[in-house]
Amino acid sequence: MKMIKKAQTATEYLIILAVVIVIALVVASLLGGFPGIGGNIGTNTNKGYWITTDVTIPKFSVGSTGTATLVLQNNLAETITITSIETCTTKDCGTVTGVNGADEILSTGDETTYTVSDVNVSAVSPGDRISFYVRMNYTDSLDATYSVVGSKPIETTIATS
Repeated sequence: MKMIKKAQTATEYLIILAVVIVIALVVASLLGGFPGIGGNIGTNTNKGYWITTDVTIPKFSVGSTGTATLVLQNNLAETITITSIETCTTKDCGTVTGVNGADEILSTGDETTYTVSDVNVSAVSPGDRISFYVRMNYTDSLDATYSVVGSKPIETTIATS
């Protein structure tokens, strides 16, 4: 009878240990602790940020020539005019790497696609990861001017074409 109790205790201990190890592995993979597993968590977090802003960027890509394609959507309750889109290497946008200055009027919920040349990808090859900040300059229906830099960068993989 005493031997069965010891075996049961050992089995319970091993099961609890296995559960703890599985939980630790899941957490480590989500935080990017293993190369190739969970490495896109930053990208997914940034995408989540960019779809919740007043002027969202729900889709984006960067080609191997350094041209960024950004889809902008107006989530505000009023019509706005996008006056320029700039890509920057730092959050303060001290170094602007690309500008598209064409005015575009967006009603609530409308989308438009901007192409910004010269995103700083000179040291990056197709398939590599890149991150950059975006500054959106726009006016509202009362002609108030806004210059907004996202608090998180856009992170993506350089396309092959």
